[in-house]
Amino acid sequence: MKIKRIGHDENVDQNILIYGAPGSGKTPLLCTAPSALILNVDKGMVSVTDPAVEYVDISSEDDMREVIEFLKNSKDATKYQNICLDSFSELNDTIFRSLANAKNTRSAYFDCQNITLDLLYQLKNIKGKNFITSCEMKVCSEDIYDFRPYANGNTLTITVPHKFNQVLCLLSMTTEEGEKIPYLYSSDELNDDGNHYLTRDRSGKLRAREKSNLKSILKRLTK
Repeated sequence: MKIKRIGHDENVDQNILIYGAPGSGKTPLLCTAPSALILNVDKGMVSVTDPAVEYVDISSEDDMREVIEFLKNSKDATKYQNICLDSFSELNDTIFRSLANAKNTRSAYFDCQNITLDLLYQLKNIKGKNFITSCEMKVCSEDIYDFRPYANGNTLTITVPHKFNQVLCLLSMTTEEGEKIPYLYSSDELNDDGNHYLTRDRSGKLRAREKSNLKSILKRLTK
C-alpha cells in the first residue's frame, strides 16, 4: 500500500478529449503532441506534412485491439509518450457499421456502445502514456446552440465526456485582418459567439483559452 498526497503524484497519465467541427484542424493538432503515435481511423493524415509524425492505420476493431496489445507489451512502444486517436467519432462509426451489417440496428447500437467503451477504457489505462483523442462536434439542442462531442447514440454522447479529465473545444478566432487562428477552450467564458460548448479542466491548470498546441498544453498540465 502506498499513501499519496494530493499534488505529489508526478506520474499521472493525462487523458484529453478534443472536439471541433470538420476541417477545424484536429488532426494537425494531434500531431503537435511530442513522442506521439497517431491511431489513424479518420484517414486525415493527408493534411499533415511533418515527416517525423508516426501513425498506424486503423480500419476495424481487430486493428485497434492489435495496437493496444502492442502499446501494452512491446518494447518498441516505450518510445511513445502520447497515444493520439484520430478520431473517436470515426472509430465509433466504424464499429457500428461493421455490426450493422450482421445485426439489427438496435442490437448493433447496444454492442457498439459496449465495444467502444471497452476500447476507450483500455487506451486510457495504458500505463506510462497520455491518451488524447479528437472527436467531431454535435449540436444537442434546437432551442440554443449547445455543442458537445459527437458519438453514435445518445448514451455515448452523454457518457464519453465524463471519462476524460480535460474536454477541450477547438474553435477559431478571426482577427481584424480576417485571419482565422485556432484556440483550445477549456471554458466558454471567453467565447463571445453566444453558443454554449461543453468543456472541462479537472486540473485547474489550463487557461480558459489556450494556443492550439498539445506540447504546451501537456507541459502546463504536468507542472
